[in-house]
Amino acid sequence: MSESRDDAQTKTRGTLLVVDGHSLAFRAFFALPAENFSTQAGQATNAVWGFATMLSQVLDSEKPDHLAVAFDMKGGTFRNEMLPQYKGTREAAPEDLLTQLPLIQKMLTALGVTYVEKQGYEGDDIIATLAAMGERSGYDTLVLSGDRDAFQLIDECVTVLYPGHHFKDLKHMTPQAVEDKYHVGPAQYPDLAALRGETADNIPGVPGVGDGFAAKWINQYGGLEGIIEHADEIGGKKGESLRENIEQVKLNRKVNALRRDVDLGIGIEDLTFGEVDADALSELFTSLEFGPRTRSKVLKSFNAGKQAGDAADKHADDEDTSSDDLRIPEAVTIADEAALAAWIDSARDGLGSPADNSDDEPRNRAHCADVMASTCALYAEGSSKPGNPGCSVLMLEVGGKAAVLEAGVIAGVRPALQRFLDGHADRIVVHGYKEQSHILASLGLDLAEPWFDTKLAGYLVQPDYHADSLEQAASHFLQLQLDNADDVAQGQLDLSGDVDPADQ
Repeated sequence: MSESRDDAQTKTRGTLLVVDGHSLAFRAFFALPAENFSTQAGQATNAVWGFATMLSQVLDSEKPDHLAVAFDMKGGTFRNEMLPQYKGTREAAPEDLLTQLPLIQKMLTALGVTYVEKQGYEGDDIIATLAAMGERSGYDTLVLSGDRDAFQLIDECVTVLYPGHHFKDLKHMTPQAVEDKYHVGPAQYPDLAALRGETADNIPGVPGVGDGFAAKWINQYGGLEGIIEHADEIGGKKGESLRENIEQVKLNRKVNALRRDVDLGIGIEDLTFGEVDADALSELFTSLEFGPRTRSKVLKSFNAGKQAGDAADKHADDEDTSSDDLRIPEAVTIADEAALAAWIDSARDGLGSPADNSDDEPRNRAHCADVMASTCALYAEGSSKPGNPGCSVLMLEVGGKAAVLEAGVIAGVRPALQRFLDGHADRIVVHGYKEQSHILASLGLDLAEPWFDTKLAGYLVQPDYHADSLEQAASHFLQLQLDNADDVAQGQLDLSGDVDPADQ
């Protein structure tokens, strides 16, 4: 006998997060260009990196204490027996994505995460079964999926996290959210989908009937059964179309119903965060050429305890600067020449002379960090387009102290600013000297050849890769996501459009 909702709620022990593995992998793959995320041997890594990053974001924000990931398997399912053309129009998944799915599963295993797949069933059926398992055990369940079929699972205890225009802006689809969007409740959403059809799944609906008319009929007749019973009463071309396609609609309803009783061979106790195998994770990430910051970020999100953290430390480079060591500089907005002079005085102690790198002696990371600490980072935002350059803001940073100068202020401090640039050219670091010099020239400032150019360095390290922005370069070379940037990897981590990646 099933437990009552009141009994389940009184026993709630936490939150179960169920992830649509293929949906998240597709979204990551199409969000990040494979040519920017691949190993020197040519193995694409964009889906793995994006999967880990996106899932880490959800774990950090939702803080579940149980987790499971569901995957589809090759081969047909029982739905293909009912509707042979089911999903028949979908293009095959790109080979670069298919090669990454085993790597994602290997990563999940190293992280102690249970992933589930079942021959003959879709990942959606596994998700539905896991959600039902969580609900019976008294857990609040979150389903992370870009597939609208999951909306039928929503109730007071089950919420679907549905990616919108930006992945990080997950929509919490509750019963009220479904009602607001479709004008039917979650339990009636499959009726609406059966009438409308699903183009992505090659499920034909009633011609001429969309969400609006389907919802109108459902509310008028109480659901699909009522609509079928009163089909002869519905007039007009839409009523005629309904009657001509009524058998298809009945079949659609059987096809889109998710199974909630698949024998998975596991229980809710198997879905806790397991022990992280940091050795295996480090080996995998090293083979994928992910940097230590990626490993550190992922371990923080998935860490099951101190033991995993200690193991991670064992693999960290003693001289590496982890993401914890990244500090947002103390920023001062410069309004006049006096404010600029005060900032220069406060930053002067950090402007030592860069170490002599003329010899061939190998330099470790600690040495490089010391060198960088004595430099001035300069970055101007604006257009470097030939013939029409422009600058909106100039930023300088020395030893953790940053100065921000709006374009309108620079005219009043130009002489003092030019003296600063001239006097410290051998200590200035820029990203794209040519572009930066054009932008500054639009304000009447001359930028001498700098000490270091990170864009040029990126070209020398990887000539066939071209970062179009500082954020993209940081993402590619450092696996560093800049939270204050609009996008990651040139805006690519967030898909444009409210699209189900599984429908690609």
